[in-house]
Amino acid sequence: MTLAEKNVDMNVGNTLTAFLALCLTAVGAANNLAAEKTGQAGKLTAAEAAEVMGFEIGKWEGTVRFEFPGIEPIDAKMTWDYRWQEKGKSIKGTVVTTNEQGGGETGVIYEKFDEERGVIVIRTYQGLKPETISHRRYFPGGRTLYDTIVQSTPGLPPGVKMISRTKLIGGDRISFTSGMIVEDAADGKPFFSATGEAKRLKTVAVNKPAPKNSPPGGPQTPQEVLQAFVGGWDSETTWIPGGDPTKAETTKLIRQRKWSPGKAFVVEQGVPDDLVWVLTYDPGKKNYRSVVVSPTITSNIYGSWDAVKQVMTWRGKYDDGNTSSGSHRVFDDGHHAWGLEVMREGQSVGELYGTHRRRPGNSSLPKDAAAEEPQASNEVLQLYVGSWDTEAKATMLVDGVAKEQTTKLVSTWKWSPGEKFIVYQSSLDDGVGVIAYDPQKENYRNTFITPFFTSNVYGSWDGAKRVMTWQGKQDDGNTVSGWHRVIDEDHQEFVIKVMNAGRLMFQLQHKHRRRADAEK
Repeated sequence: MTLAEKNVDMNVGNTLTAFLALCLTAVGAANNLAAEKTGQAGKLTAAEAAEVMGFEIGKWEGTVRFEFPGIEPIDAKMTWDYRWQEKGKSIKGTVVTTNEQGGGETGVIYEKFDEERGVIVIRTYQGLKPETISHRRYFPGGRTLYDTIVQSTPGLPPGVKMISRTKLIGGDRISFTSGMIVEDAADGKPFFSATGEAKRLKTVAVNKPAPKNSPPGGPQTPQEVLQAFVGGWDSETTWIPGGDPTKAETTKLIRQRKWSPGKAFVVEQGVPDDLVWVLTYDPGKKNYRSVVVSPTITSNIYGSWDAVKQVMTWRGKYDDGNTSSGSHRVFDDGHHAWGLEVMREGQSVGELYGTHRRRPGNSSLPKDAAAEEPQASNEVLQLYVGSWDTEAKATMLVDGVAKEQTTKLVSTWKWSPGEKFIVYQSSLDDGVGVIAYDPQKENYRNTFITPFFTSNVYGSWDGAKRVMTWQGKQDDGNTVSGWHRVIDEDHQEFVIKVMNAGRLMFQLQHKHRRRADAEK
């Protein structure tokens, strides 16, 4: 093995990242060194650029075989969809690669003609990896495309070059070969390679323009951003503890994300029934509040939206002291990817990565077949389930003066699909609450999310008095205490107090009466 081959072997993870990101374009990453030596490389004219991009427009389907050293070849299917952004000048494509094991990658590609350079500039985004930029040239005589990488992270190891060629066949087919070659290798054979072919799907109107809401003209306003998350999703999540990929664990789940009654919140429930997720927008701080509640932990992270890159950047913390940071990319209406790193005292606890693919239609959640048998804690939570006519009396401290306000509303308390959580909301749509039993701490976890703060309180149940006592705090530093009493099957009441440095800031008292048509 040569020195360069050893270097490739040691950097296989980085090499594959760069390689696969560019293979998503279906033409791979090309090194046009040979073309330049023969004097064939020249500037594209505007007409030639329009011809090349016009050829790509439409939906395509193809296959590719990846061959890597020391492992069996990997066969994958590829689908992609290119639309004009500005006809004759720029296009956008979404590419999905799925291998035989069910894994895969999702990418988004932007192509734009650069008249000064005479090239098509291609920006490729794969998952949450940094963008890769390449320049494309076209040789009309052979109907052949070549790309040259000008920016990638991570880059290729020293002594390695990439050679690729894509052949346009007729009006609806392409074939392509790509390979990484170690320059001082004796046999000159590719160290990694990909070969494939694809055809355009005939049923697609190839000149249909890009939808008006597609990136970079995608979600802009807070309501549009929240809407991008709504719907049913097939999701895959990978947890890498301590950054060690050999210990990675991947799970698949179905997510259903719905608007709250007044469209102030997006609420997710899923199968398996492992968590409840709530997303909202804080108009005061002008950021997004994302809260994940599981039976044993609650995370509060805060996001800023980049409308140009279509990326949400997250930072926040868990109620166990861990912190997290990461991002969520919206490729298009049907594909998302996200990642978070979890830290404790400056050390990485692990990394989370995930992808979402929109489910067809308005598909509902299936029954959680893995749901556990009802526990004794469920008998307590079941007492809250139902629809309630509620009288809410709020006492607020305004400029040092206590003021009262009484409101009548309807509140609903419902089980999650696997009956691990109670999710409660009201007709005011001023917040979303989630209650679960924590088997580790043997207490009840109650998280209430508003656009402005998140309250995390923990409860102990007194079966004799039929009273839950709550203690906790908000993420703004205020402390919270209170109780919830079950009077009888049809009547309940609770009181919550919010304090700051021993001073009462807010008190809320609810009286519930079960509605006549409510489930028990």
